[in-house]
Amino acid sequence: MEISAPATASEPKSPSSPSSRRSRSLKVLILATLAATLFACLYIKYNPNAQEAAAEKALLTPTKPTKEPTKEPTKEPSKPSNPITTHTKGYTLISTLPHSRDSFTQGLFYSSTNRLIESCGLYGKSSIREIDINTGDVIKNNVIEEKYFAEGVVEGKNNQFIMLTWKESTGLLVDSSDLTVTSKFGYRTHTSEGWGITNLGDDYVVSDGSAWLFVWDGVTMEEKRRFKVRMSDGKYVRFLNELEFYKGDILANIWYSDIIIRIDVETGIVKTIYDFKSLWPSHERSSLADCFNGIAVLDDDVLMVTGKLWPKMYKVKLDD
Repeated sequence: MEISAPATASEPKSPSSPSSRRSRSLKVLILATLAATLFACLYIKYNPNAQEAAAEKALLTPTKPTKEPTKEPTKEPSKPSNPITTHTKGYTLISTLPHSRDSFTQGLFYSSTNRLIESCGLYGKSSIREIDINTGDVIKNNVIEEKYFAEGVVEGKNNQFIMLTWKESTGLLVDSSDLTVTSKFGYRTHTSEGWGITNLGDDYVVSDGSAWLFVWDGVTMEEKRRFKVRMSDGKYVRFLNELEFYKGDILANIWYSDIIIRIDVETGIVKTIYDFKSLWPSHERSSLADCFNGIAVLDDDVLMVTGKLWPKMYKVKLDD
């Protein structure tokens, strides 16, 4: 007897291949990524708090430009922008003096014994010198160790001058009589750099190229407090360089700007901006001249100012 084969159900579909599963997974991943990106963009666009957070992050992120020239020191091709949007005051030119063209001026001050002291930077060329205030001649010059890039300088205690270094986080104590380095000390700043230094009563105020100023104890050289410099509208002013104490406030050069700002030491607010663009207009400067830097207070109203590798120093009176 013939036995017929039993009826069978339709054959099930074979499972998908591994390659097709991977393809679907990749598509899902791409779509999920696009959706997340779109959501983030819409969130920032329509959420005021997110916008403010993003703007604040951009404002407070420090820019650390290279301070040492890679070749012969020249004017930088691009100059840092700073949020300076207030009224300015000027100055009155009293006289000019010759200035050594090899002086990469980092600091300048007039001592209590009526000596004009200047610190000069660059690795292998750093020095501290005394300048004849009547002729501009270099009276005395002491070269610093090649491993140090000299920065700002100020009169210290016990017949010493205090000089900062750029990236070495090292302060140099200099004998005021012969300008030799007698000892060293370490320090820390926001950028781990030293730029400018000046007196504040028995203490010192230090800049590091950011918007911060640091108050150091006059004996221990330890930080007592710090504050940010800002305009009256709250915008921070970065690239604070050479500093000088003036009538209870702090004067500061802004790196690669032909201005000097006057800072309230209690609030950090810029009280006045002094415009020096006409002192030696940038279009008249030689290719070897660097930026405006160096402030020495000669008396209550008269300053001596100059620049890095500038051929002249200028005695001026601020228009207060």
